[in-house]
Amino acid sequence: MNERRVIQVAVVLTALLCVFIVGFSVGRSPETKGVLLLSSVPAAESTVAVSEAAVSETENAPAQSSAEVSESEEIIPFDLNTATAEQLISLPGIGEEIAGRILAYRDEVGAFVSVDELLNVKGIGEKKLADIRPYLYVNE
Repeated sequence: MNERRVIQVAVVLTALLCVFIVGFSVGRSPETKGVLLLSSVPAAESTVAVSEAAVSETENAPAQSSAEVSESEEIIPFDLNTATAEQLISLPGIGEEIAGRILAYRDEVGAFVSVDELLNVKGIGEKKLADIRPYLYVNE
């Protein structure tokens, strides 16, 4: 009978611990100043330090996709017909390969008449054009 009582107490304590953990996780507010880092690298091999200022900056910044440019790397709009490879590569979602295609298209076909003409370049579709359009213009 005594062994049964120990098992019951252990089950009750385990249940209470589970309820506490779930309640703690659900009860955390978005304003909590903490960062959850997930890594497949064991902790002994990788140490990450996050300052409180970095956490608050991240929480207050607007959400951005990985393709978007961070606020610290603001892109000033430039003319598509005079753009250099470096300027094109600075655009969200444009790497060396697509920048090269844009320059090759400009060399082969001539000056762009409009930014929409970028749809003729392999690798640029409607979505990518919409992402980079705010940073480009064409002088006539």
